[in-house]
Amino acid sequence: MNMKRSYLKNIALALSVVFTVQSCNWVDPDINVDPDSPTDVPMSLILPNVQANLAYDIGGNDIVRPLNIWMQYFNGHSRQSNAQARYIYTPSDVNNLWNSFYYGSLMDLRKIEEKAEQTNSNHYLGVTYVLQALSLMTLTDLYGDIPWSEALNEGANLNPKPDPQQEIYANVIAMLDRAIELLGKPNEGEPLKGDLIFDNDEKKWKDAAYALKARAQLVQSKKNPNAYADVRATLIEGGLSEGDNMTFAFSEAGGCAHPIYQFLDQRGDINMGKTFVDYLISTNDPRLAFYSNGAVGGVIGSEEQDGIATVGPYIGSNDSKVWFITYAEQKFMEAEALLPTNPGAAHEAYLKAIEASLVQVGVPNADDDKWKTNYPAFYDAVRFTDPNNLTLEAIINQKYVALFGTMYCYNDWRRTGYPNFLVVPQNAVQNEIPRRYPYSQSEIVYNENINPVSINERVWWDE
Repeated sequence: MNMKRSYLKNIALALSVVFTVQSCNWVDPDINVDPDSPTDVPMSLILPNVQANLAYDIGGNDIVRPLNIWMQYFNGHSRQSNAQARYIYTPSDVNNLWNSFYYGSLMDLRKIEEKAEQTNSNHYLGVTYVLQALSLMTLTDLYGDIPWSEALNEGANLNPKPDPQQEIYANVIAMLDRAIELLGKPNEGEPLKGDLIFDNDEKKWKDAAYALKARAQLVQSKKNPNAYADVRATLIEGGLSEGDNMTFAFSEAGGCAHPIYQFLDQRGDINMGKTFVDYLISTNDPRLAFYSNGAVGGVIGSEEQDGIATVGPYIGSNDSKVWFITYAEQKFMEAEALLPTNPGAAHEAYLKAIEASLVQVGVPNADDDKWKTNYPAFYDAVRFTDPNNLTLEAIINQKYVALFGTMYCYNDWRRTGYPNFLVVPQNAVQNEIPRRYPYSQSEIVYNENINPVSINERVWWDE
């Protein structure tokens, strides 16, 4: 059974139970309408389905598994995962992901956008723009130039041209600015309902929009000399509060579990990577026990399994979360943006980012600076007695640890070159880590404006 289809079916069933009202005396005037083919679905039902779909895609096997293998958090020891560890990655490998975004999430978000505009529901519209921006960032970071301005036309244009990545990012930032504006106003239409991420709290959505905007600005740091100043300005205006993270929580119920847990349970082709585990050991990092079930990682590209640590409870549990953006990542972005002009403030943000990550992962007695005394060996390994000696490498290396189980370290590695201790497997089919995803095979075949690309071709912001 397709794991994703099973999960979304369970979500839809649960929502149908929640929102169904029964009455013995009421006669439905539309009794002859097929209930399995509704002509109109409320925004409150479309939204949670979109959120579940995005969580499954952004936190699942088509993004987290290959990118965490390439970034050497994991080793793929068998079957497709071992091929990914050796950099065998083809257009057919990304068909499901591409189609899920373009024929699933983005189409549904367009429906919410239209309904929200018709009903003047500015909070729904603001949330929709945040999720559209997140979706487009995810796609363009993986694929580079992608269809957008000519896409989602309900069959009117079967060959949408890809928009240049710089235009996609301009659209993303415009969407987030519009979301911030809409979410900062009193709601005029339908109140926000069905939100599984922030429980219908428009202020937290606005905070997340600022954080995502900072991420969108920072990823362009190789192209925009003002990127750091832009990030600083954005985070002065707003951002996530301490303890707030943009997440999707999966369920312990059968069929609704975290996609990585489902993969491990049903196939188990991955274990922990030696590169990552050894780095955690070298700094006495207390997150090791949460990230990994053991302290021996597998050599990248090898097929060894005996005695190798498996993926730990942080993302390997049935009720694990998908982390879209976090307070810890926001503080790391702040630290990087402050580093050239104010290393003292950068060091303070860097330490706060590490603390936020420890708390997020579940390390006990780590909040309110307690980690500095409760885990002194780790604190000594990561702090700088002279804040002026803080380096970009140190910031990104600790951000690498904090972003385990996500795609976002892959962006930082392409953008900065850190961490610089990643190794190419001896049995790899090429001598460099891939720089991008190929376009999907289905899009290459059916869209005359999409041409094959090499996985070593850099996207615009990585050039």
